[in-house]
Amino acid sequence: MTGYRYPQGAILGDYARAGAGLIVSVGLLLFTDLLPIVTYIAWGLTVLFVIFAWRTLLRQYSRIEADERGIRLHNQLFRGFDRDLPWPGLQDLKVRFFSTKRDRSDGWMQIVLKGNKGQIRLDSTLEGFEGIAELAVEAARRQQLVLSPTTLTNLQSMGLAPKEGA
Repeated sequence: MTGYRYPQGAILGDYARAGAGLIVSVGLLLFTDLLPIVTYIAWGLTVLFVIFAWRTLLRQYSRIEADERGIRLHNQLFRGFDRDLPWPGLQDLKVRFFSTKRDRSDGWMQIVLKGNKGQIRLDSTLEGFEGIAELAVEAARRQQLVLSPTTLTNLQSMGLAPKEGA
């Protein structure tokens, strides 16, 4: 069984982005006299950055294990977020691309694995992301899952186009 974690650099960068966003949004609320609509927007941004910081905390303490039997997500800090998805229980596979540039030349991928016990979301900053994607594509092929055109296109861009039957 191979274990994976999100790299420290990606985690620290996400904390920095969450912190900067919170400083700006909370600073607006505390130190300026805003119009009501701007106050609502600042509160909304504050909530979004808190959620982003929470998600980063979860990723920092997550360990993902994957092999030919399935994938498991263990969170060392919050056991309630643990997930176990055996490949025979895979019900859906989605691969999404989120672009950071208008010409789609840069961005990140996200894989969403759904099973009967919940779902696991992983993004491409995870060390070993491609290996997990390969295992997931093979499981989808064995389960004869119908993959969306978007997922197929994104898998092809990763060099993981599924063989006939998936």
